[in-house]
Amino acid sequence: MSKLKQGWAWPPISRKAHYFPEGEATSLCNGVAFTGGTREDDNHHSGDNCKQCMRRREKLAGAPTAPKSS
Repeated sequence: MSKLKQGWAWPPISRKAHYFPEGEATSLCNGVAFTGGTREDDNHHSGDNCKQCMRRREKLAGAPTAPKSS
């Protein structure tokens, strides 16, 4: 069995794209399991990405989080 690559995926059971770390079958938000399909590259940008996955990915990368709008 090949190791799962990290990246964004759009599981059929989800309305949002979720981020999956390398070798993991569970998304960063722990809300979705990878059920197959294509994982896109690390630099996937979409308004349909899971916000919690985006925040956790930024935090892990050490990138500053976006300021909250009022």
